[in-house]
Amino acid sequence: MNFFDAIQKKDIDAAKDLATADSKSMLNIIDMALKVKSDFKLDEFDQSNMEFSEAKINGDNATVSVKEKTSGEATNLSLKKENGEWKVAFDLSSLMEMGVEQMKNSGTGITDSISNSFDQLNIDSIEKEMEKGMKKLEENKEKIEEAVKELNKDINKTIN
Repeated sequence: MNFFDAIQKKDIDAAKDLATADSKSMLNIIDMALKVKSDFKLDEFDQSNMEFSEAKINGDNATVSVKEKTSGEATNLSLKKENGEWKVAFDLSSLMEMGVEQMKNSGTGITDSISNSFDQLNIDSIEKEMEKGMKKLEENKEKIEEAVKELNKDINKTIN
């Protein structure tokens, strides 16, 4: 099984084995989201809709261009060698780099993207979405508390 298979099958433990140590916290967030909302979709990890280039290796770092077949959008996936094995870099920093790269490729700058997002917002829509969010939080309070406990256990294991 590879990283994308593991994510799509919602096998986060397998994905953690295939990802860098720095990626664990991001994968814990996905795991928590799956516990809160079991029908959480991970369709963007469907390999049948992706094309992968050959890896470009530079020492202990590598990039693989991943192109989505439908939209034609491409981004570089970072890999890092840890303990002699290539691992997917799925940490926040790597994901942000991918997002910035996608905005550049689409001709949208960060400020344009933020500005467009603010243009689409209004107070009524914000209040409505906040109410929905609060209701969902209340509905899933026990699941969230359990997921936070699990995350704290993981953090304590990592620290100790």
